[in-house]
Parts: sequence; C-alpha cells; structure tokens
Amino acid sequence: MNRIKIIAGSEAHELINNRGFSSSMVKAVVAAAGGPKWFTTYGLVRYIIDDLLKDASADTHYIGSSVGSWQMAAATTSDPGAAIDRLQYAYANHIYTDHPDAQEITDACRGIISNMIGQESHNIVSGRYGRLGIFTSRGKGLLANSNKIALSMSFTFAAIAHSLKRSWLNNYIERVLFSNTDVIPYDHLSDDLETRLAKVDVKSLHSALSASGAIPMLMKPQKNIGPLTGTYWDGGITDYHIALPFNFGPNSIVLHPHFSPYVLAGWFDKKLPYIRHANPKLLSKVLLICPSDDFVNSLPMKKITDLKDFYYFDKDQKARIQYWNEVSERSKELGKELKEILESDNLANHLVRYDEHIRG
Repeated sequence: MNRIKIIAGSEAHELINNRGFSSSMVKAVVAAAGGPKWFTTYGLVRYIIDDLLKDASADTHYIGSSVGSWQMAAATTSDPGAAIDRLQYAYANHIYTDHPDAQEITDACRGIISNMIGQESHNIVSGRYGRLGIFTSRGKGLLANSNKIALSMSFTFAAIAHSLKRSWLNNYIERVLFSNTDVIPYDHLSDDLETRLAKVDVKSLHSALSASGAIPMLMKPQKNIGPLTGTYWDGGITDYHIALPFNFGPNSIVLHPHFSPYVLAGWFDKKLPYIRHANPKLLSKVLLICPSDDFVNSLPMKKITDLKDFYYFDKDQKARIQYWNEVSERSKELGKELKEILESDNLANHLVRYDEHIRG
C-alpha cells in the first residue's frame, strides 16, 4: 500500500526531475486549517519539522492558519518534535463538558496552545529557529461585532462575495499576518487579498495563535492583539489551505503536508457545491504531500478525522480520544514512507503534477 501521494507544482516538478531533491531547497513549510483533520498528518508534519529540516536555516519560513499555525509555531521551537507531541496530546486528550459553550471551547484552545508553547515563547518570537507566519482574519463592519445574528448575516454576505470573486472578501475581512519577522514571504501586492503584517512578541503570541483558530459561531474572537485594535477570527477564512504567490527565487520548494490532495484558497470555498481549486500558478513551487486513498481507507473509520467526530462520539469522549490517538499513531507511517522515498533518492518517480491532478 502506498500511504502517501506527492503532488508537485510545475516548477517544483521540473526542479526535482532535473536536479533531484535536497532539504536545502525547502524555503518554507505551510500548514492548513482544518481542526482535528491534522491528526491524520501529525506524523508526517513531525518528520518534516523534526527530522528532514532539523538542520534548516533560521531563514526557513513556517506559515499556517488555524491549527496549521499551531503546528508551525511548534516548528520554530528549540525542540520541534517535543512541541508538536505536546500539541497532539493536549488537543486529542482534552475533555469537554457535555455541552461546551463558546467560552469553554475558546479557553480549551488557549490551554492547548499554552501546552504546545511550554517555555518556548522567547525562542518562537526571536526567530532563532525559523520565521513564523500566523494568519488571522480581522473583521470589518459587522464582522467586528459579537452579536450572533449580525455575524451570521455578515458571514453569509462574505461567503457570497467570495464565491463570486475572491478579492471581494477584502470588503469584509482584512488578512493580518502575525510574524516574528518584518518580511511577508510572498508577493502580497499581486495576491487577491490584501495583507497587513504585524510583529508578534511574547505578550501577543498566545493571542495571535488563538485568533488564528477562532472558528466563527463556535468560539469567541480575539480582541485587540498587540498594538492592533479590532476583532480577529480564524485565519482559515482567508487562507483555509495555503495558496500564495511565493517567490523564494530559483531552485526553491515550499512543502505542504496536507490532509487533502486538493488546495482550496479560502474557508468559504469548501461551502461551494463544486470544487474551486486554487490557481495552479500559486502552487508552482509547492510540493504537496497527503495521505493516499488506500491509507485513509485503512484508518479505523475509513476517513480523515474532523470536527464531526465530536457529534459522532457525542458524550463518549473516551472513544473519541482513543480514535484520535490511534489515527495520530498511524499517521507516523506517512512520515516513515516519505523518509524512505527521500533516502532512496527516488522522489521524481513518485510525483504527480498538480495541474494534471486537478484535471484528472
């Protein structure tokens, strides 16, 4: 059984075919939103940040939205393997009340983040071990309001606008990238969505990471992070999966360990009745590694873990925790297979071009 599928953008495909693969080519790692879906790729991400890139330059970028930003923050600690293990344990094993409200869920997520960070706040914000990018969505107009009715209406209008033209989302949401550097790692002036860069420090780190995972209608937003006033929602609204005009120069690769073989630019894209794939040009340097269909079908419930698991298991939290931990353990098979492919110097023979993949 092939456990992983490796999908390459046009430039990454050509580069690997002509020159092979070296970890020094990796200029960035990106991680998507998706809540518990990340348990299916936990072992893959762990291998990448703790083994493959253990000697990576501090100039390497780690960029994510929502739970993806939590994983990427783990990558910028002094011990990425230990940090992402803490994240997995805290997330998978947290026990909620029978009917948690938005405040309880928000507090739980802040606790999960704190467990992951441990004593690493200064290391993360210093950039000593990597350049961190945390996507958040700053509400405009009624999306800066906490009233559920106003929010529901506003998010509906934002979804309609986004479905018609992605750039229209700028009227409702401002993408804010919190970072430990002064660099936006993509050509933001050519992107559909505007980007505001904000420097993160020890005091604002927890809030920025919490904001990145603040799911609308389910959690409380974060308010006034650092010097920036406003109401901040989940970074997945603007950047559900990561599809950006990266430009790290020739011979560069962006790794995207992902739970899906497809890339959707924004959170509202998943609500469409059809798949609106991200523009392949934005993924030209990307090497996307995801679980194969065979691997997913071999999992206990034959599917990717997700938020619906809360409803499926309902009050049987012990069963949910056992399931998430079992999938997390199985996900290590993905990292092991990628390692075997790279060590055999046989990556080119495993590649599928992204543009051909979405046409097929």
